[in-house]
Amino acid sequence: NGDTAEVISKLFNVYQSNTIRDWIKADEIRSIQVPMRIDDCKAADGWAVFCGMDFSKGDDLNGNGYLAVNMRTREFFIDTDIWVSEKAVTESPIRELYERWAEDGWLHIVPGQTFDPAVVVNRIGELTRIGVDIWRFGYDPYNAAIVVNALAAFIADLGREPSHHIMVVRQNYATYNSVVVEFDYMLHRCDQSGKPWPMVHASMNPMLPWQFSNAVLDVDPRNDNKKPIKKTPGSEACKVD
Repeated sequence: NGDTAEVISKLFNVYQSNTIRDWIKADEIRSIQVPMRIDDCKAADGWAVFCGMDFSKGDDLNGNGYLAVNMRTREFFIDTDIWVSEKAVTESPIRELYERWAEDGWLHIVPGQTFDPAVVVNRIGELTRIGVDIWRFGYDPYNAAIVVNALAAFIADLGREPSHHIMVVRQNYATYNSVVVEFDYMLHRCDQSGKPWPMVHASMNPMLPWQFSNAVLDVDPRNDNKKPIKKTPGSEACKVD
């Protein structure tokens, strides 16, 4: 069933796929990149933000993905904050690429051998202080307990109920199918003349086109449900977070 496939894919990096389809190309994401960051999506300007969190067991990227919607203009915007341990960088086959992104400020290298969850909560605190209102946090339950507990404590300190803001998002067809369909529409929408008129834009982070280019769609031919997976399962050079 879906839960079994999820466990197999997460713990053993084995994907049960009936049909694999190409998805979004890097150039498609580059075409919607604009010079802004999630820091610019302040509540005072009509923005509401949703955050998806994914954490590794120490040898992978750790990321916050942000989806912001402007409640006044109905514009959408995506951005990401990504961290990786210093040890993971030194052992990565694409170390030079990681180091270049870190130099440019897109990738955050955390000193030491393990990932410190405090950096995620500190970043959420920074965004909150400048007026970015994150309505919901979704997380993959694998290896997320420490970060989620720290985040819950931070939200409680704000006088809010953590359970109203933090929710599990499982990586299965039921969860991802509608997300894939909606994102495809927002990205590929055209006006009446057929000219591209996307509803969503992205930050200039070069890791976004890279991540999308490393993903394909796993499609269940029985019902056409679909979800993104790594293009090359098991490859350290093809991480999708």
